[in-house]
Amino acid sequence: YERALAEQRLAYPPEAYFMPRDKILKAPTGQATIYLNELNYQPESGQAHLEEHQKEHQNPEIFFKTRDNLILKNSITQTAAGGGENPLSVAAILLKEHLNQGYRIFLAGRNQTTCERLQSLLLDYGLPVDTSLKPENLTAGSISLMSVRLSQGVQLTNEKILFLSDTDLFGSKQKIRAATNLRQESRESFFDDFAEIKQGDKITHIEHGIGRYQGLKTLTVEGIVNEYLILEYQGEDLLYVPVDSFDQLHKYHGSGDTSATLSRLGGPQWAAAKEKTRKAIDDLLLELLDLYAEREVMEGRACLQPDHLFREFEASFPYEETADQRRAINEVITDLTALKPMDRLISGDVGFGKTEVALRAVFLTVLSGRQAGIMVPTTVLAQQHFETFKERFANYPVKVAVLSRFRTPAQQKQVAEGLRTGTIDVVIGTHRLLQKDISFKDLGLLVLDEEHKFGVRHKEKLKNFRRHLDVISMSATPIPRTLQFSLSGMRSLSAITTAPRDRLAIRTFVAAYDDLIIKDAVEKELGRGGQIFFVHNSVATIQARAARLKALLPEIKISIGHGQMRENELEKVMLGFAEHQFDLLLCTTIIESGLDIPNANTMIIENAQNFGLAQLYQMRGRVGRSQRKAYAYLLVPELERLSPDARKRLNALAEANTLGAGFRIAMQDLEIRGAGNILGKKQSGQISAIGYELYQEMLSDAINDARGNHQIKIPEPEVKVSLSAHIPPAYLPELTLRLQFYKKIAAAENELELTQLEDELSDRCGSPPEEVLNLLRLKNLKILLKSYRVLALELGRKKISFHFDPESPPATEKIMALLKEETNRCKLTPEHWLIMEICLEPHELYAWSEKLLQKIH
Repeated sequence: YERALAEQRLAYPPEAYFMPRDKILKAPTGQATIYLNELNYQPESGQAHLEEHQKEHQNPEIFFKTRDNLILKNSITQTAAGGGENPLSVAAILLKEHLNQGYRIFLAGRNQTTCERLQSLLLDYGLPVDTSLKPENLTAGSISLMSVRLSQGVQLTNEKILFLSDTDLFGSKQKIRAATNLRQESRESFFDDFAEIKQGDKITHIEHGIGRYQGLKTLTVEGIVNEYLILEYQGEDLLYVPVDSFDQLHKYHGSGDTSATLSRLGGPQWAAAKEKTRKAIDDLLLELLDLYAEREVMEGRACLQPDHLFREFEASFPYEETADQRRAINEVITDLTALKPMDRLISGDVGFGKTEVALRAVFLTVLSGRQAGIMVPTTVLAQQHFETFKERFANYPVKVAVLSRFRTPAQQKQVAEGLRTGTIDVVIGTHRLLQKDISFKDLGLLVLDEEHKFGVRHKEKLKNFRRHLDVISMSATPIPRTLQFSLSGMRSLSAITTAPRDRLAIRTFVAAYDDLIIKDAVEKELGRGGQIFFVHNSVATIQARAARLKALLPEIKISIGHGQMRENELEKVMLGFAEHQFDLLLCTTIIESGLDIPNANTMIIENAQNFGLAQLYQMRGRVGRSQRKAYAYLLVPELERLSPDARKRLNALAEANTLGAGFRIAMQDLEIRGAGNILGKKQSGQISAIGYELYQEMLSDAINDARGNHQIKIPEPEVKVSLSAHIPPAYLPELTLRLQFYKKIAAAENELELTQLEDELSDRCGSPPEEVLNLLRLKNLKILLKSYRVLALELGRKKISFHFDPESPPATEKIMALLKEETNRCKLTPEHWLIMEICLEPHELYAWSEKLLQKIH
């Protein structure tokens, strides 16, 4: 604050951030107090207290004798549990009794959709429900239905007033959590991503291919106002996508740096790309199934069951395992003690506990009299793992060695001899382990760290190991939950997604470049004995930056690392930093993703505005790997000149300060990379051709077919209704939020999800206008039609038409009964269209359609 004043910058006094205590205590003064008490108890001798309170606050206290709605709720619950009559019929009987006793009944629906549903249901039971009555005009013996939030109802017995909530009738609505549905979880991650879309971004349309997003546009068609998303295709052709069809859209994500060209609207290329992807997926599944079948019939060698020595080794782990870590350990032990060769992939960020899972597997293998090899992509990682394994096995009869370029030829020869004779139990090395002069006396387990970083030749050799050895692959790149689910049973997967208990979130700052900020940050870290990463992503000017840092901080030891250095030089720099030979590592973005340096807990990123969100997130993840608080400084030339996109990216990272904060936007790029790593280069090409989300859907469908769980794809019903169904910009002005809600509504799978979305909109923007309610009704109607296999619905001025799926038509006898009952206004065509003459308002369409469909199915 003082520095800001000295530099003549705007600043806010620290004390102004807090509200004084006396101001907080005075805030409730003068408010009316209402006591609701079932015992009709007046506190502190009633009248005397009341008069004193009125003098002090000039507001009356009012006492009501109340009773809750427990009897009503219990009656409904017991009926539902007993499987007897409709629970709502019990409520209807009790409501009629109250009306006969002269009660005024206020019925609260959480939103407009719920009110419409309640009105339709209660009218079926002959109850007089009115939504137009004002509460003050309500007379005895009537029901007022209002769209208000009421957590639970209450009875005012003396006044004969009954307040009822929809939860009293139907029970509380539980929030649907994405984690309970893996496909839902996958969609959730793309909702946030869809909200980040900007003009010019690519979008995949399931039917028409990859187009370029050109914004939203409001159009009036035949007098009906609606909003459309515009996609541009090859030749500047435009496609206008109605907002109720957003379930057909996914933001395009390729694999790696490759990107697809725009599709030609109406051309054959998109169908050909999907067919090519389908064939590639089939090839992948055949390969996976062949390997899986081969391993199923091949007998391996089971490890011994864990004994007291193994349990003692487990107990020596100095940290408390996370639930994910414990699950992964148990899965690995189950695999090791089975008679089939293990092939398990363990994914999780660096520092989340993968190495400890490998340590347990290695120890059990050694206790069973066999050797274990750990193969890593770099010599620096080999050295780090060697130190970790040596420390963990220090008190146990396990001989550990390392094999890499850092060892002399004589030392390497000695290790090779120890492996051949069996005097070395565990070896950690690079691809040097695959060379011809290395042989094992009895290799039982191979642990592969970041397998995707090995070359093709090395991977081919590893394939042969997989046929008869226990193999664990470890990946620091996150793997999508949906992909884990899809491949389960073909490839064993364990995901460790929970941070260790004592891990602290990284504090992130965005600031203009300032030598004082750098000096403060570095000195603060050095003051607690730590180290610093400084990212300067220009090899041409990195020496000049080093000189400036040296002038600013003459006492610190600086090392430089970048991608144009010779490999062995870079390895020495990284290892030197890991061994605390330097205080600050000045580097480009080549910070080794697998490198774990718990002592480095400050990250300074220069020109942070030039990096993507996922890249920033991954770089920031190099710090905060110990129990110390970590700091990240995102420095930019001038805050005022940042583009809106850059400002949004940096703010998103600065605000994501909680561990596991669902940082989906950045994580998605990493997950797609993880998917490509598991599935291989050929599949990465297919991901790029059609986009990740569509690829994932096709993969999931193909695996279900391969397992014999073929599910018939029911197309989204086409609904033609002349009504405005959109989110008006005047109601929700922010474009990105409108896009996000359109996507969520289109992807909703049941009425409860739609109700929650209506609640969310109400909380953000107030009561939804008719256009928004129409959009929700339209989606709810589509969900209903899909459940009855209705392909299309058309609502005209005096008729309604249903087009049924020929593969699943309604019951013939029920259709005939309906035609007989409605001879003058109902007909069935040979093309499976049921046409009925009737005049319906849009808000009546759902309830009427539901009754009709129930009647004929």
